[in-house]
Amino acid sequence: MQEVYVSAGPGSFTGLRVGITVAKTLAFALAPKTGPPSPPPRSSPQRLRSKGGWQNAIIVLDAKRGQIFTARYTNQNGHPVEAEPAHLDTLTAMLARAPRPVQLIGDGIPFHQSAIPTDDPGVIILPQPMWPPRAAIVAQIGLRMARAGQFTDADKLTPLYIRRPEAEEKWEQLHK
Repeated sequence: MQEVYVSAGPGSFTGLRVGITVAKTLAFALAPKTGPPSPPPRSSPQRLRSKGGWQNAIIVLDAKRGQIFTARYTNQNGHPVEAEPAHLDTLTAMLARAPRPVQLIGDGIPFHQSAIPTDDPGVIILPQPMWPPRAAIVAQIGLRMARAGQFTDADKLTPLYIRRPEAEEKWEQLHK
């Protein structure tokens, strides 16, 4: 083993901590290099390559409390290009900013179905088999970045937290 590939997030706090810790441990013990530094959220945009003709895509990952972890991508010559970086938002706000047609992808879609307009033919929900994240896509992105010399030192690898832990937010509310 010479390289370790891991998605830095966004995602659940526990899932990200465990995933990054395992990747760092493997990197320190077995691999001289770690990467990619930060692939697209859940690697969903790369899955769009197999779906020809798309123009805009929004990642929909449930962040609870009526919010989503999201990013928006545009298609440039068959490659997903980040139009809005990963952030916390509502699906309603993302759809208001997104040019049409726009495809929705991500395992948070069922949790935010009420925010998806049924009377807008320019909002397209991609087939459910495309929603879940795939480790194979993270590996493909990691391999491509590795071949381009883009690595992160294992000691500098950190999760992509978009929101503070809920416990911190509750503590702050209680002690204002």
